[in-house]
Amino acid sequence: MVVVIIKVHPLKYSRSRRGETYKQVDFYSKHHPNRMFHTFLSPQNHNYKNWKGLRVGDIISDVELAEGETDLIDADSKPKLVGHIEIKKQQELFENSGKTEQ
Repeated sequence: MVVVIIKVHPLKYSRSRRGETYKQVDFYSKHHPNRMFHTFLSPQNHNYKNWKGLRVGDIISDVELAEGETDLIDADSKPKLVGHIEIKKQQELFENSGKTEQ
């Protein structure tokens, strides 16, 4: 699946006993314009290296939904950067969903 990173939430502390931190990342796909996708990334996890350096506006491919989920991107995906768009406002993607090049 090809998606655009539209928001990276601030780092939060997990309630787990391990005390890990994580970030929620939100995505948009023009192929599913009425749906939002997200994932949770923890700098302490081995898969974080696959996502490090990506930023809002990056267009990425090779991401998959987590098994049995409809809106959760599998954090074990290995995203590939395929482009970038400038996002002034998150709402902009929805207003121009048919016009955004990916």
